[in-house]
Amino acid sequence: MVKYKALYKAMYDDLKDSEMMICYADEIRENKEDAALADAIAKYAQYRLNHFMEFHKLFENEASKEPQVNAESVAYCMWDTTHEMMMEWYGSIKQKIEKF
Repeated sequence: MVKYKALYKAMYDDLKDSEMMICYADEIRENKEDAALADAIAKYAQYRLNHFMEFHKLFENEASKEPQVNAESVAYCMWDTTHEMMMEWYGSIKQKIEKF
């Protein structure tokens, strides 16, 4: 389970940091003199969002190796719930970055 914990934590941190950075970039961009800095921070937000997808693929790959589980299993419920939550969060952050 350590591998899932590590991958989940990395994905969560990527989303959290990406969202935080794009929010900072939006605020910083309000001052026209800091537009270049805002762009650099927005690029970092995009990098973290891309990194999330890399680890998401790793997570899916590892999960696919597990024996088939039924709907009552903790692993299945955890995956279904966290996957849905993270993908919605990913979409929200992606929209903010694209809007930037």
